[in-house]
Amino acid sequence: MSRLDSLWGSILDDLSFDVVQHVVTLVLRVSSASGETRHQLEVRGLTELRFFSAIPTPWRYAEVTEIHASKVGDGQVKLEMVLWSEDASLSISGDALSLDGEPLDAAADMRGCGSLRLSFSGSPSQVVMAREAGRTCEGSAGPERA
Repeated sequence: MSRLDSLWGSILDDLSFDVVQHVVTLVLRVSSASGETRHQLEVRGLTELRFFSAIPTPWRYAEVTEIHASKVGDGQVKLEMVLWSEDASLSISGDALSLDGEPLDAAADMRGCGSLRLSFSGSPSQVVMAREAGRTCEGSAGPERA
């Protein structure tokens, strides 16, 4: 299981971007029956930062509905987050990714080139992507608005 799995359903409290150092830091809050914990994700050697939203603002908060990391070309890592639904996302690429100061292990915490497979279901034009672990992801109803 990826250490990022524990961040599904968390709240993104802060995103800071150090342009000079090429570092993006995200602070996420996870609520559970035993209380709240905060986690810090950091992407160093930033090469790309993208935010997309077709969901009207303002939001009262930003829920991390899904979060994944993967290895991409040239040894880069890519962090992808769905915020509320497929209509809002955050994508960050860089040289290294850490969670709470500890580097994420590519084998255990990231999807690499070989960890996705394509299969055809129904008509030949319908391509289904599935993690080899067999996990599928469900969408969210949408954000709570202020």
